[in-house]
Amino acid sequence: QRQMCIRDRFLTRSYHTSLLREGRAVARLLSTAADSAAAVLAEFKRENPHLAGAYLTGDEESLPPPVRGEKVEPVGLRAGEELISDGELYHLTLPVPGPASPPEAPKVAGKLLLSYSSEPLRRALEEQTRWGLILGALAILLSAGLALLITRRLSAPLEALHRGIERLAAGNYAHRIELRRKGFFGRWASAVNG
Repeated sequence: QRQMCIRDRFLTRSYHTSLLREGRAVARLLSTAADSAAAVLAEFKRENPHLAGAYLTGDEESLPPPVRGEKVEPVGLRAGEELISDGELYHLTLPVPGPASPPEAPKVAGKLLLSYSSEPLRRALEEQTRWGLILGALAILLSAGLALLITRRLSAPLEALHRGIERLAAGNYAHRIELRRKGFFGRWASAVNG
């Protein structure tokens, strides 16, 4: 299993949280509209392009397929809720509370199974990876340019000192090293010029 970096985990956690939030909203809608559950599910399917399937237990028209895969434990998962990933889809199972049940002790009228494509998450991770590579390449180029600039800035006075010392070594004692710097290299040139 591939180790996820922090940004991947954050993006995945955000996607799981949005699936839970959306699924809970549909379950609440179904609890208040029990007589028109098929219409609610059909409208939800039309509005959500990444929804591969929506099933409500107790509805004779749609029986959920068996769900197999790796259980996912997102933050905020409540009792009776389950999120399973089979690599292609995320299967979210939620209890649907009965229409007249109190919030503190809800009676479950059925279960809702929503199957979402993992494609949006995969695309978002690829997009983040692509931007990470682009920004990394830009940082490397910027660092290389800055290193080249600093190297040239340091090597130019060293070259001038080197040429001046070579001329002095060759016997040209009248030669003066021309460095108009006040720092370390300027002091060094003054000392050599004597």
